[in-house]
Amino acid sequence: MDLIIHLVTEGTMDDQNMAIYAGADIIIGTPVRLTKLYFQCGINVNKVNLFILDEADKLVTNRQLVELDRFADSLPKFQGIVIDQQPGQKIRKACEIYMQNAVEMEAALPESD
Repeated sequence: MDLIIHLVTEGTMDDQNMAIYAGADIIIGTPVRLTKLYFQCGINVNKVNLFILDEADKLVTNRQLVELDRFADSLPKFQGIVIDQQPGQKIRKACEIYMQNAVEMEAALPESD
């Protein structure tokens, strides 16, 4: 299967806006950048089915949760996955907003030699 993937962390907003508007299967970016692109009408959120948030602890330390809230509030019904090595209380509280039936799992890390 061929996937169209866009990384929207650097570069000009206009170029990224046009690329995403043409269509994308996966968009990877920071909450701040995604929010800016969304409000420029560059992301069609009506077709978002899966929202993955990696390294969630960085959002809390960088105070980007407000940007994430603004973006996630615009999404239709979606499935969310939050990944963090050591989820703290702030992450859990933030996830409660989006996930009514959240399940917390621990992943086994490979043992180092």
